[in-house]
Amino acid sequence: MDWTLFAVVLVVCAAAGFFTLFLRQRFGFSNVEASAWVTLGAGLVFPAFFAHGILLAAAATCVSYAGMSSDNWVPTQLRMLPVSLVCGVLIFGGQALLPGVGGRLGTFAAFSVLVCVGLRKLVFMVQEFRVSSQETVNN
Repeated sequence: MDWTLFAVVLVVCAAAGFFTLFLRQRFGFSNVEASAWVTLGAGLVFPAFFAHGILLAAAATCVSYAGMSSDNWVPTQLRMLPVSLVCGVLIFGGQALLPGVGGRLGTFAAFSVLVCVGLRKLVFMVQEFRVSSQETVNN
């Protein structure tokens, strides 16, 4: 496994998630416009200057799709970071998965959002349960 490439993919994903939300929240771009600008930039820059540019462009594109999620699902850059990293892991690990099948990047993006939001909700439910259990014991 190429750990350096893996790290670069994760950095690219984190940056793509940050910029997608930045364009939406600071400049008022629509979800599609923000994703399109991030995808266009990645598609023009990475293949031209990096040996694994196609992979990096695909990773940035995938994360930009996840960045199209509503603010109800992913409201801040801090919440976008784990989504971006999960996308990076899926893109890197799934390079040979479903070759030639359309929708792979969107599927990875949706899965990343659902996993991160689901885990966050699970943690919240566990914390609520612990608090209510503690209150019951104390009463």
